[in-house]
Amino acid sequence: AISPTHQRVGYASEAARALIEYAVRDLNVGRVLAGTTFDNIASIGVMKKLGMKMYVNGLDVPEWFQVVGMATNY
Repeated sequence: AISPTHQRVGYASEAARALIEYAVRDLNVGRVLAGTTFDNIASIGVMKKLGMKMYVNGLDVPEWFQVVGMATNY
C-alpha cells in the first residue's frame, strides 16, 4: 500500500510498469495478471493505465481477485 499522502501521483503505475518491464525483459514473461476488488478504483485505474484488458472474475475466488487485468504481447 502507498501512504495516503503519496497516493494519486503515479507511484503505483511507475512501479508496476518497471516490474512488468523487468519481468518481460529479464524473465521472459509473456503474460502479466493483476487482481483487485470491485471497489478498488485506484488499482483498476493503474491496470488500465498499463494497458491491461479488464475482466470480471465470475468464479468463486478470494475477494482480491474479483477484477482481473491481463497484459500480453510485449
